[in-house]
Amino acid sequence: MNANPEPNAPPIAVSPPTSRWFGAIPFKLMLLTIALSIAVEEFYPFSWFPMFTSLEKKTYYVYVTDGNDTRLAMTDEFGWTGDRLDNFYKQRLKKFRAQDPDRADEDSVELAARRTLERLLLIDRKRRPAGPARSLKLWRTDIVLKDDTLISKDASIATVAPNEVQGDGADVDEDDR
Repeated sequence: MNANPEPNAPPIAVSPPTSRWFGAIPFKLMLLTIALSIAVEEFYPFSWFPMFTSLEKKTYYVYVTDGNDTRLAMTDEFGWTGDRLDNFYKQRLKKFRAQDPDRADEDSVELAARRTLERLLLIDRKRRPAGPARSLKLWRTDIVLKDDTLISKDASIATVAPNEVQGDGADVDEDDR
């Protein structure tokens, strides 16, 4: 049936509901969001991350203090995040454990901590060449879940004095991992 009042006029095209739906702005935004998510490799809400379905019974974190046991802000002092500090330390620990499996674990922990602090002292010298030399300590806080109670224990695992590290830090790349 021709809805046009003129008898020989072509029929007026009426869009089916699906074509109006595909042309709607929200649908276009959704497609754009999906395309951008794929481009940056973000697959939320379909990501494979477990999202805390279960928590481990024990974990730890590390942090740095000066010689007076005052915590240092990693980003302000060294240009590193806490996560970067943790990763740098874990990489050294893994390396030392692999090099000498017979070495006592406490020795590997201390050696990895010392190498981490030596790198931070060199970065400190580069960032603050006129600043006073200072000792650094790496602390490890172990957190254990026992009988539905969180138990945390701090321990200083290494201290490095400025005179124990050679160099002025000029050759240290802060982004070098």
